Amino acid sequence: MELLGLLVLATAGLVYVWCFALFLFRGRGTPLPFAPPTEFVTQGPYRYSRNPMALSVICGAAGLSLYLRAPLGLVVSAALALILHLWVTRVEEPGLVRRFGETYVAYCRHVPRWIPGTPARGAA
Repeated sequence: MELLGLLVLATAGLVYVWCFALFLFRGRGTPLPFAPPTEFVTQGPYRYSRNPMALSVICGAAGLSLYLRAPLGLVVSAALALILHLWVTRVEEPGLVRRFGETYVAYCRHVPRWIPGTPARGAA
């Protein structure tokens, strides 16, 4: 279990750093709400999931739980997933629709909110 947890944690960390770099260099901003990207980013992991940073945080928490053999951590990961889902659907997506308009709406029709390979649905 420790090896699987370490693999998941490391992969999640790499995806997070990749996304952060895309926001800095392609989006000309950061993931932070007070300095968001000014350019819409669809490269890298954003081709497959609209929220790869949030997904990497959830997976990282689950990976750490597996690595530490802490089953309660999986419950925390699930709670984190719920909180992030509510944030994304109630705050982030409406804000992205306001900032990027039809560009973001069209992107939502083609890229799933969370899991790569699942059907895409429009923004909330």
